[in-house]
Amino acid sequence: MKQLFDEAIGDLPPSTVDVTAAIARGRRAVFVRRLANPVVASVAAVAVLLGAVAVVLLSSGDKGSLGPAIPSPTSSTTTAAPPTSSSPCFDGVEPTAPAAKEQPAATEQRLTQLVKDMVKARLVPGAKLVVHPGAQYPDGHPRGPLEVFYVFSETEDQGGGGCKIGDDYFLAWSDVQAPGGTGNIQVLVARGGGSNEMGTECGTNNHVTSCHVKHTPGGDVAVQTAYRMESGTTQYQVAATKADGTVVQIQAEDIAGSSKSGGPATAAKPPLNMAQLTAIALDPRVTMYPAG
Repeated sequence: MKQLFDEAIGDLPPSTVDVTAAIARGRRAVFVRRLANPVVASVAAVAVLLGAVAVVLLSSGDKGSLGPAIPSPTSSTTTAAPPTSSSPCFDGVEPTAPAAKEQPAATEQRLTQLVKDMVKARLVPGAKLVVHPGAQYPDGHPRGPLEVFYVFSETEDQGGGGCKIGDDYFLAWSDVQAPGGTGNIQVLVARGGGSNEMGTECGTNNHVTSCHVKHTPGGDVAVQTAYRMESGTTQYQVAATKADGTVVQIQAEDIAGSSKSGGPATAAKPPLNMAQLTAIALDPRVTMYPAG
């Protein structure tokens, strides 16, 4: 979930998950990429960035319209409507990949060390990982550079046709200080399917400067997309769907923090190139299903 919006926010690439605002506030942005209308996706993203939870309004004739943003509950007495089997909120939302073999804490520990080592091994001499200001989850709990943490919340039927889509993924984020300036890297790993489904084809977006799809002999698919923002910043992104059911999204930008800020580039180039990001995303160790 990530990153490309038109102007202040804009269109969301179809193969990505937008998690930036979710981490900053300790809750998740709706997976607006599942909406068919790009204008609706923009509205949803605006609602999230303004500090409200966007909700999808579902009806028998329309499963992709957006309702008004609903502020997050401020009282523990506020509860969502109880889920029902007939509620369309739960249709196609849950990951369809097999259940994870590890407890979340074990996955966090395993992936943190692995991702850090893989990224550090590919950085230019003199570069170092530093704390990213947006890597806070829950809100007010800062995370270390590329510290992997589990983001989870239940999907809720909020009544009146309103749905709050839940979360189920692991995330890590870091700024990267290098001789050529400061950029950032973000890594997401999850069970695939449902709201976590990644696209396996190149999408259409005004900011795309290049896109290629890589297939591996083992059945993995990686969508490699380069974006150029209106502010002039560059993002390299790889969205991988693996044969074992794991999905990985990894991206690098030539700006400290996030390209969503709309600011100018703060580095000569993103800290890792597309080939390096692809190697990490497709590494068999980056999985929800480790051997043994």
